[in-house]
Amino acid sequence: MKNTGQNGGTAGIDINVESAWNITKGSGIKIAIYDHGFQQNHPDLAANNYGVGYDIQNNSSPAIIRGAHATPCAGIAGAVQNNVIGVSGVAPEAKLISISRGFSPAVTSANVADGFLWAYQNGADIISCSWGGGGKVKVIEDAIKEALTNGRNGKGCVVVFDSGNSDSPSVLFPGKPISEVLMVGAISQCGERKSPSSCDGSISWRGSNYGTDLDLVAPGVLMPTTANSSQYNLSFEGTSSACPVVAGGSSLSIISKSQFNRSAST
Repeated sequence: MKNTGQNGGTAGIDINVESAWNITKGSGIKIAIYDHGFQQNHPDLAANNYGVGYDIQNNSSPAIIRGAHATPCAGIAGAVQNNVIGVSGVAPEAKLISISRGFSPAVTSANVADGFLWAYQNGADIISCSWGGGGKVKVIEDAIKEALTNGRNGKGCVVVFDSGNSDSPSVLFPGKPISEVLMVGAISQCGERKSPSSCDGSISWRGSNYGTDLDLVAPGVLMPTTANSSQYNLSFEGTSSACPVVAGGSSLSIISKSQFNRSAST
């Protein structure tokens, strides 16, 4: 969020969010973190947690923690600000909804579709999905389109997906065939597409997927954020980390456009 040249980066290569915070910090917006299920009582997330969430595999509330991936995503999008601990999210006053899923064959396409339907029907303004892959599945695509159309009382949810981490010129399903979905790639702290030769030097993943279906990019290396067991991860990476940056930023855009006319808030 604020690149001063740390970690060998180029100062100023960041999302310039501090100027947006002069207008809004996301109050009144709800972001669904559709992932492993985040730690809802994490000290840096609890004040922004909304409701008990939902688990797609049990088809019931509350959400549960099915892995380590969601809590870092939640922190990037909406960790609490000015609480003298940890980090700040991009939208530090937005509310966070946990929708939990595993990433295994036990999760059916119907389960995945149900998560999108539950999200918009239970008040999510933005649905952040740091995952993807596999072939096109109509029931999932239809559920995403329903959220895009019927969410936010007919204004449509904002749905955000990461592009994938295989350094490929093609982004992943489910976002790829749906033009209204925001597809997010990752850049290094030097402003390059994250690749095997980018300045960050990370070898833990190959690089950000790219191509004509990509909509925008966001920071995706060495991201400090929250982690399970009330801990912190100081180097969360991948397009998985870029996706919640855009989800948080989208909440600031929704608020600003409701407060000001379009020309003044662009």
